Amino acid sequence: MGSLYSRARRRLVQGIGVNDANYAVHSTIDGKRSVCPFYICWGSMLNRCSEACKSRNPTYTGCDVCADWRSFMAFREWMQAQAWEGKELDKDLIGDGKLYSPENCVFVPARVNTLFIDSSAIRGKYPVGVSLDKKSAKFRANINLNSKWTHLGLFTSAEDAHAAWLNAKISIANSYLESEADPRVRYAIQCGIDKLKAKHEVSALT
Repeated sequence: MGSLYSRARRRLVQGIGVNDANYAVHSTIDGKRSVCPFYICWGSMLNRCSEACKSRNPTYTGCDVCADWRSFMAFREWMQAQAWEGKELDKDLIGDGKLYSPENCVFVPARVNTLFIDSSAIRGKYPVGVSLDKKSAKFRANINLNSKWTHLGLFTSAEDAHAAWLNAKISIANSYLESEADPRVRYAIQCGIDKLKAKHEVSALT
């Protein structure tokens, strides 16, 4: 039985990582199945970098996990030192958006993670946050906040509508920054704001 358990642990998880835990990450207590929260987070990260996920979601094309974090126990050690409870793992705000690593990752509240999601890969014909209002023949700017769409106005050009969307994003991000106490999350939000501002400048020039 022990050898079977050892072989199961040695199999690559999502074809990428090694479960080298020195304890059972799955357990059953009083008939209820429980999974180690560190393992859940590690497994979700590996899944997003798997070939199967990339084929379904082009947003994750090019994503990878650093060599150290292919070991579950190495990732677990890092995660234990973070303020992770009630937060989500993010690689985009302080990193390059492609590599999961200690240098690139931070745990942030879900609302922060959602706000800075880059949906440019699935934006369609118009810039992100922009659609054509057929009745007025103008461009509508909308922003999704807390799963609710907010109308920002109608504009004569798609570029102006997109600029309104970006400005709304920056305004919301600034409000999150002001209310956040965790210095690492504040740094991540500021990085996200800087990237949005850079994107806005590029948009204004094109």
